[in-house]
Amino acid sequence: MRVSRIMSGALPAALMTTSVLVSVRAAVAQELANVQPPSPATLATVIVTAEKRPENAQAVPMSIQALPSKQLTELIVNNFRDYANYVPSMSFQSHQGLNGGNAGDLIYMRGVADGSTSAGGSLPLVATYLDEQPVTSISGTLDVHMYDVSRVEVLPGPQGTLYGASSEAGTLRIITNKPELHRLYGSVDLQGDSVGHGGNGYVDQGFVNVPVGDRAAIRLVAFDEYDPGFIDNVSATRTFATSGATVNNSNFVHSAFNGSHQYGGRAALQVDLSDRWTVTPSVITQETRATGINAYEPAVGYLDVERFGPDYQRDRWWQAALTIQGKVGRFDLTYAGAYLNRQTHSSTDYMDYSVFYDNLYGSGAAWTDDLGDVISDPHQEVYATDKYSDYSNELRVASPSTDRLRFVTGLFQQTQTADSLWPYTVNDYATANSVVGFPNTIFLIDQSRVERDLAAFGEATYDITSKLSFLAGVRLYQDRNNFEGYYGSRTAPPGAPGSLCVTSGPFDGAPCATFDKDTRDSGETHKFTLSYKLAHGRLLYATYSTGYRPGGTNRNPGIGPYKADSLSSYEIGWKTEWLEDRLIWNAAVYRETWDDFQFTFEGPNGTSIYQNAPSAAVTGVETSVHWLATERLQLTGAVAFNDSRISRDFCGVSSASYSPIQDCSGLPIQVTKGTPLVYVPRFKGDITARYSFPVPGLNDWIAHVEATAAYRGSIPVYLRVPDIRDAGPYYRLGGFATESLSAGMSDGSRRVEVFAKNIFNSHGEVNAQTSCAVVTCGSTAIAGVPQAFYVTPTQPRTVGVEFSQDF
Repeated sequence: MRVSRIMSGALPAALMTTSVLVSVRAAVAQELANVQPPSPATLATVIVTAEKRPENAQAVPMSIQALPSKQLTELIVNNFRDYANYVPSMSFQSHQGLNGGNAGDLIYMRGVADGSTSAGGSLPLVATYLDEQPVTSISGTLDVHMYDVSRVEVLPGPQGTLYGASSEAGTLRIITNKPELHRLYGSVDLQGDSVGHGGNGYVDQGFVNVPVGDRAAIRLVAFDEYDPGFIDNVSATRTFATSGATVNNSNFVHSAFNGSHQYGGRAALQVDLSDRWTVTPSVITQETRATGINAYEPAVGYLDVERFGPDYQRDRWWQAALTIQGKVGRFDLTYAGAYLNRQTHSSTDYMDYSVFYDNLYGSGAAWTDDLGDVISDPHQEVYATDKYSDYSNELRVASPSTDRLRFVTGLFQQTQTADSLWPYTVNDYATANSVVGFPNTIFLIDQSRVERDLAAFGEATYDITSKLSFLAGVRLYQDRNNFEGYYGSRTAPPGAPGSLCVTSGPFDGAPCATFDKDTRDSGETHKFTLSYKLAHGRLLYATYSTGYRPGGTNRNPGIGPYKADSLSSYEIGWKTEWLEDRLIWNAAVYRETWDDFQFTFEGPNGTSIYQNAPSAAVTGVETSVHWLATERLQLTGAVAFNDSRISRDFCGVSSASYSPIQDCSGLPIQVTKGTPLVYVPRFKGDITARYSFPVPGLNDWIAHVEATAAYRGSIPVYLRVPDIRDAGPYYRLGGFATESLSAGMSDGSRRVEVFAKNIFNSHGEVNAQTSCAVVTCGSTAIAGVPQAFYVTPTQPRTVGVEFSQDF
């Protein structure tokens, strides 16, 4: 075990403050703000803000899967993947940065998934919110460290009216704890763990809440986490057919080479300007430094890879936000503005591309030095720098929640930018062949993307009777996408014969821009819900809702834009409480149609191409149960079934309209009708049992034992017929289960826990991908070179101990 160094960054200051609080230590820790304390015989009430006002989750006529702070603590959740296991309606696609650039997880909900592969294409299908701000990066979700978090709200299905673009398939909301006035308190939490086939890790984290006078308070949070690696980079050689040279990776051989270190903090200030107005500015920052890749090569061995260059990533982001809340007459007014800045720097080994293209296609003949000689070791490395920003403002008004006719309406503005610089380099590459201004660069991506969104939205609910209510919502939107930059190898100067330049001057550091494209769109989304209160704690609802995702452009010359896609959902659901509020059973049945959906595939030389497929459909059901079986035993379970498939054959798009070709007669089929959508398990579920009991001889201590099991069914990872054929056994990944066990005790202010995650050491397969075109890197035609498929595994068995102290 290793619970070494005390937390870094802002944490020492927080600990100095908490030491002053020892003399006034609270006897019992307060139940976190979003969960109202239950009586001994009932379940806790979870308060959510999914409809942009505080409400009992069981009284909201929509599917909400909420993980309150208490549950996050009990499940020992530190990051996104920790809680993704316990949300059956949610799946994700892991990215390992094999093609250069930022590696992030893409979130999918209710079977709506496209398998997007790069920052140069479609926006995400699920929006991620950190408090009031969308933080949906073009390349994937922010993996926010999960400490001092009030709750996680998962809203499956289209959320287009209140949350807009990138909420086409759902919305994920992370709500942090806010400063509390008139209360001085804090906490320190220490974890140590050991990962099978790897090393030891730790998590040190803490927070302090400090009143400042009678009308203000500040909350400081800091954390420091180290996750040990468990993938081994093993000794290997590669021979290039053109030069005949054999190279080895002896300088990069290392066991458990995929460790990561994450640290950061948060500061929030709440000021009550009066009894009616509150201002809450906040700042949060987080940095992750990782080495290696979190994937192995089955052709090499379980948890083994053969890498020939440095693989690392540094991901740093910060967010500054301001929320103003007040009353104007009877109405609640809220302004939420925020700015997010994210930068990633990475290096990626690109040996697979180099050796496969040389051996299969003789590409090495073109990789020469300044003397014209073939480079003996044309091994490529990708050094990527990505910069993202997100600036958003929202102003909304809400009427009193007790009115018979109540509403929420507002205005929204957002501007996102994404600048990427990815030079693909070969040592000693000829200056005359390198991209101008970038020595040793065989290929360059230097691009800038700007997404602008404007919207007006509103939802209104009218109580037709005391039991029957009708909700109607609409969002009017306008968006613009500008995408420009340099994409390719060396080109002739602007105006010269054969030049690919579309501008007369340089672009950023590149000699010119080879593409400069712009798309615009406008439209509206809708939501209608009819709900009926059957009895106390029992609600039935039916909803029709729509969502959208803006279109965009391809950076490849000669390939046109792709259109916006849209999702329509028909849902019937119920929320019920039974056995005197000791049992909660919720469920939803839905049918979704996805028109002109955007998907990506690998084109020539492994480039990503985005097009609109005809349509897809999803039929599904999700249900959850929370049962307080006795005052000591709680059982929680949830499952989701999704059948998501292509609705008709796809054979390409029209060169004139870029719409899917309607008549595929005589044309090769790229995606056949009935093909399952990628990264969607037909079944996903979890179950948790927690038993609590008093500790004999320790009157204030309550002990517990908790067991959890989560299962994810098999998933396909390729959509097109050619990719499915070339991927072979890696087209579909098998289902797997993981089980965890924990035990501990607490006296209300102190807590000690021992835990084991993935206790049976399941070898689950989370994702599979290649570092270049499937037909190339998936080849087995090269003697002595393993098939270059990479599989992302579940983390091996992890055992640890945790201690926390409240003050």
